Amino acid sequence: MAAARIIELDGEPIKSKEAIRVYFQDPKRYLGMNVAITYRDQFGHLHTTSLYVREIMYVPIYGGCLVGDLNSIWLDRVTVISPIS
Repeated sequence: MAAARIIELDGEPIKSKEAIRVYFQDPKRYLGMNVAITYRDQFGHLHTTSLYVREIMYVPIYGGCLVGDLNSIWLDRVTVISPIS
């Protein structure tokens, strides 16, 4: 049995079962904001980037996605989202 994956939104840890429910509710508050996002790539390496959140979309087979000004990041790869003032 796999261990529960924990992500953070504004420093608050969220377990993966809860993350499914908050997938679009919590990230929606970042629409139109600059945010710092820490995520894992396909090799498991952590990356941190900043982006302006233009849209949050759902692709049925792939899941949720943050659409930014320069790139898009899948929500299942995100570990931390925090606003940049």
